[in-house]
Amino acid sequence: MADELSAEFEIRFPSGAAVTAALRLPMGTPSVTVLFGPSGSGKTTVLRCLAGLDQPQAGKIACGSEVWYDAARGVWLPPQKRRIGFLFQDYALFPHLTIRQNVEYGLGRWPAEQRSQRAQAMLELFDLGGLGGRKPRQLSGGQLQRAALARALAPGPRLLLLDEPLSALDAPTRERLRGDLRRLLVRAGIPALVVTHDKTEAIALGDRMAVIIDGKVRQTGTVQEVLSSPADAAVALSVGVETVAPARVLEEGNGLLKVQAGGAHITAVDPGRLKGPHVFICIRAEDVILEKGHPSHGTARNHLAGRITAAIREGPVVRVVVDCGFPLVALVTKQSYEDLGLREGETVAAVVKATSVHLIPRGEGLS
Repeated sequence: MADELSAEFEIRFPSGAAVTAALRLPMGTPSVTVLFGPSGSGKTTVLRCLAGLDQPQAGKIACGSEVWYDAARGVWLPPQKRRIGFLFQDYALFPHLTIRQNVEYGLGRWPAEQRSQRAQAMLELFDLGGLGGRKPRQLSGGQLQRAALARALAPGPRLLLLDEPLSALDAPTRERLRGDLRRLLVRAGIPALVVTHDKTEAIALGDRMAVIIDGKVRQTGTVQEVLSSPADAAVALSVGVETVAPARVLEEGNGLLKVQAGGAHITAVDPGRLKGPHVFICIRAEDVILEKGHPSHGTARNHLAGRITAAIREGPVVRVVVDCGFPLVALVTKQSYEDLGLREGETVAAVVKATSVHLIPRGEGLS
């Protein structure tokens, strides 16, 4: 399509490792796609191949009708002809140049007057108008981020690639700047692909998400689609679904399935794409409600009796593991945990709505 970047390639390394990518990024309208996955999964390699910094051994990369790489035809477009902006983890600003000079660096072939006007416009766009004469060491973390973005966007790229753009910052600054970065990317007005291994960053920054695990892109979709309906068990664990357990379908009817996980029977909404009785159940910790004592009746389909086997305090919340015939993780506030008088060894009821139980065909991902 003329308004998308399509990439299907494989790059192999002497160690035997390989990264396989199958991505389609919308280019017609500004949007932010997050390339999400654990450290070492191949995220940066995908970015470098798109930018032309690394060359795959097989496949094809095309931006609309323009082919950037085609192994079969021997096509390889160098980085400078792809019109891509690249923001590195450490921002890579030249320390001996002023911020204005850094922004002008990618405009070397422009006439001097146009170069100056463009640099000033970018400084103003990112609220750096009065800081152009400073050196990078004189700027805060947030200012450095904006300066690096200004430099990357000054030449007018059609796509912006960002490699862990918040990882160089300390935790408090990183948390503070997530929202700022999202606003800056929207303000830039061009499609962006952001690499991160942080789920909170993915949610804060992205419109769409692509999950890469062990060198393979496993799922793409909107952020909400991927987080709420992971394609397989490996994706579920990667995006932070705390409970992933094997189960077997027992009954179906009225759009619902009854499954057995360990010794527990659970009702879930039928996803309509199961080809066999073996599945994984996926439940987010925040979708589990704990009640003291034995199960009571209520509108929720699932009231599971269990015993608390672990309680891990994490600041204002407590991560509670309940043995319901399978390990079920719940997340409750510290206040609720204390008010209910919960403790390890205590019998509790775990309440989960059928709509909160996501079923994945077993055999996809973990076994």
